Amino acid sequence: FPFTIPNGCSNLSSYSAVNTPNLSGVTSLQNMFLGRSNFNGDISSWDTSTIDNMNSVFALASAFNQNIGSRNTSAVTMMGGMFNGASSFNQDVSGWDTTNVTSFNGMFTDATNFDQPIGSWITSAVIDMVDMFKNATTFNQDISSWNTTNVSYMYQMFQGCSSFNLIVTGK
Repeated sequence: FPFTIPNGCSNLSSYSAVNTPNLSGVTSLQNMFLGRSNFNGDISSWDTSTIDNMNSVFALASAFNQNIGSRNTSAVTMMGGMFNGASSFNQDVSGWDTTNVTSFNGMFTDATNFDQPIGSWITSAVIDMVDMFKNATTFNQDISSWNTTNVSYMYQMFQGCSSFNLIVTGK
């Protein structure tokens, strides 16, 4: 990976690079923008096809609200805490390939503006949905088509998700 973002850079708002980073040998973006509360950089050109771990990549990046809906997520297995505390994020990610994801643990916890249609996500490999929408106060989308057969952990999935009022039957 051609550059790293040092810890403690909470004021990082964007990045400037001459070229798009070559992520072909990278498998994890875990914590990449964690705590960068002012970060709202355009990373739409990044090729994420090799990424397996996206845990907490935008956690506590409260200003982040970029269009990342065209991200290639086919190799991703972990999305836990991905937008935890990303209170501005509200972009369409309905086209993401979630076929291999096993953990959505805390993915949208405290993502207070997120309300996008993600009912088409494939969830048959998911084991962990703990706190997935905890305190995501505006989320109110139909996820009744999700296959939750393999989910073992779902506690507090909607705790504090005050707008959610749909019946979830699961399959």
